[in-house]
Amino acid sequence: MTTPLIEAVRINHLPITKLLIENGADPRLVSSIGESAFKLAKLQNNERLIALFKRKKRSLFSLHQIFKKIN
Repeated sequence: MTTPLIEAVRINHLPITKLLIENGADPRLVSSIGESAFKLAKLQNNERLIALFKRKKRSLFSLHQIFKKIN
């Protein structure tokens, strides 16, 4: 089993990848064969997608810090 995000990365479709990320897709989710969108982007040396995933990770970390302070 795979995810739409992994498939978008596999075919190097940046607009769909961005759309999926902006709508909550998680690049860290792992398929049934052990691959993630982030890992696949790294294997493809796709710097644009790697940068996109890192920005997503930073924004998630920032949200986590905000919620941590509230609770």
